[in-house]
Amino acid sequence: METRVESGSDKPDGGGATVRVSLPYHLRNLAKVEGDVTLDAPVPVTLRAVLDALEARYPMLRGTIREYETGKRRAFLRFFVCEEDWSLESMDRELPEEVAAGREPLLIIGAIAGGWEYSEAEPTTVQRRLIGSFVLESKYQRR
Repeated sequence: METRVESGSDKPDGGGATVRVSLPYHLRNLAKVEGDVTLDAPVPVTLRAVLDALEARYPMLRGTIREYETGKRRAFLRFFVCEEDWSLESMDRELPEEVAAGREPLLIIGAIAGGWEYSEAEPTTVQRRLIGSFVLESKYQRR
């Protein structure tokens, strides 16, 4: 299920982009949305522009993704764009066309600290990318 959001004030001349944002469960729960959120963002589409639109529509998310004082990403959240970690990128860097056009989502993922539990189950593709292939390769070589 996808939640549609129109933020019209960002697009006075009709220009702009429709961006999909995937939030972690705890932030979806806080914002009371299900599935991805679709936002209209001003051009150029940057991390800052998308997060500004998200926080304008869902004020309860202010301070949960970015620090109030500095505007920097909170330590236990990560940003992924087109399967790349953008967590350390500038907030003013323009997002790729795939994201600006809504074909790919901006993923906001809750980072996990601590260890991991060994499981015989094959990890998903997303888990492989997030954990890192070196961990998985060493785990499966122990069999």
